[in-house]
Amino acid sequence: MSNIVPIPTGRVSDYFVRQRLVNQVESDDTDLFQLQNQISTGQRITLPSQDAPAALRAISLQRSIAQNTQLQTNVAGNTTTLGTVSSTLNSVSTLLNNVLGIAVSAADTTT
Repeated sequence: MSNIVPIPTGRVSDYFVRQRLVNQVESDDTDLFQLQNQISTGQRITLPSQDAPAALRAISLQRSIAQNTQLQTNVAGNTTTLGTVSSTLNSVSTLLNNVLGIAVSAADTTT
């Protein structure tokens, strides 16, 4: 919020005094409107230009959240793929053991 600017009491025209008071009231009205918007929306800033460092931090945090979400999705997909590959390898191992058993029994019968 802006500070209250004192009105000089020296030789100043009435127009200047009125204009300064009007400017002060308009400035206070704008500040009050911004505070009401902050309270009603729950957001401290509505435009990045209002607080550039805070906006950069918010953008950085949003990017980090998006990256973490993508990583979680990737891990879930890879876990599913790994389970499928493991199951397939177990099936192949079982088949190879069966083939080995059949080959050994066939070799015994021919000798």
